[in-house]
Amino acid sequence: MTDTVRDLIAWLTLTNDVSGREQALAARLAERLSKSAANAAVHEGYVSARLGNDANKPELLFCAHIDQVGFLVTDITEDGFLRIGPVGGIDRRLLLGQPVMIWGKAQMFGVISILPPHLTGGDQAV
Repeated sequence: MTDTVRDLIAWLTLTNDVSGREQALAARLAERLSKSAANAAVHEGYVSARLGNDANKPELLFCAHIDQVGFLVTDITEDGFLRIGPVGGIDRRLLLGQPVMIWGKAQMFGVISILPPHLTGGDQAV
């Protein structure tokens, strides 16, 4: 059974790989494309595949990043909050209230938050 473009995009959006660790996703994508394309391969992190050989049909190129911005836990506070730093570029103003998946020995869902100003000490970094 071959994937539709919609199926493939849905699968890709449900697959997590952080910037700098795309190799596993690239290999899984090439493997999935190989069901429909004879020459799916990974070249230096890029995935290429050609579907069909009909010269009369137009060619179409899909080009996109396959990684996601991620975060690294830099500290665990005494009250159980995680301090994080970005892996990849992101505007921090977009993060508040965003759901995240925490990967470790087990997966956990979380939400990015900050302490409100009236609860932080004058010397406490946000």
